[in-house]
Amino acid sequence: MKDHVIIGELLGQGANLSISRVVVRMCGGNYTVAAVLSQLIFWSNRASQKGGWFYKSQVELAEELELSRDQVKRAISKAKSLHSDVIETRVRRANGAPTTHFKINFEALIEAAKTVLAKSPNRYGEPAQSIGRNRPNHGADAPNPQGGTAQSITDPITDPITDPNNSNTRKSAFDFSTWPSEPSSEVFKDWKTLRDKKRAPITQTVINRLGTKLTETNQRLGLTVDDVLGICVERGWQGFEVAWLENYQTQAVGQSMGKQAQLEQRNRSAVDEWLGESDCGIVYDHE
Repeated sequence: MKDHVIIGELLGQGANLSISRVVVRMCGGNYTVAAVLSQLIFWSNRASQKGGWFYKSQVELAEELELSRDQVKRAISKAKSLHSDVIETRVRRANGAPTTHFKINFEALIEAAKTVLAKSPNRYGEPAQSIGRNRPNHGADAPNPQGGTAQSITDPITDPITDPNNSNTRKSAFDFSTWPSEPSSEVFKDWKTLRDKKRAPITQTVINRLGTKLTETNQRLGLTVDDVLGICVERGWQGFEVAWLENYQTQAVGQSMGKQAQLEQRNRSAVDEWLGESDCGIVYDHE
């Protein structure tokens, strides 16, 4: 892997995931469970206009959190066992298939958080302390190991890899050797924007996982990389399955045939009407 790709993975804003310390405590210190619960909280809050209900497959959650599907499955089960009143689930249809929908009961979540916060925050019974409160401050002019000037930890930093003003950043930061071809810059940008809105950062792992499916889609359905990413943007998919694209193509062909049939019917009607008008007043003698 190229050095700039590794740097992008380590420093890029898209590679960062945030988990509340309170949620970690609620999950008994289990970071995997806390990561999944945090993601469910995030999406339920975003779905407030739909009553807080949303659907996410285990595969999608795994992709967002860089976990395996089994890890997500176990984490959801563990989180529900710890806070059954916080996580609500029901099965509804989505994309034509029965899918588990989630909802966070925020009143129960707040009560659970209060219970955790009321307890001792650490093993020594000491009060909670803000991260970095006792971090030594060497001053703005103190040298750093690289010989430059020390920078405040809260200073805004423009990351050249994820800076939206740099048009050559995100796409060039990845290795697309597992894909049938590289995506165009515009299509990739649209897809990245969609995933950013869905809190699903693009990492090299995501790129690699899609390689096999993109190759299969190209061979079976004849769709290019840009075709697939374009459909994902159109349908609001952060990822895809080959079966989804097959269904999409089938529906598109059906709609196209339906429109063609309507057009042909209109043409036949127009021809029949024209012939009928042309025959008016003409009398044929039959012997």
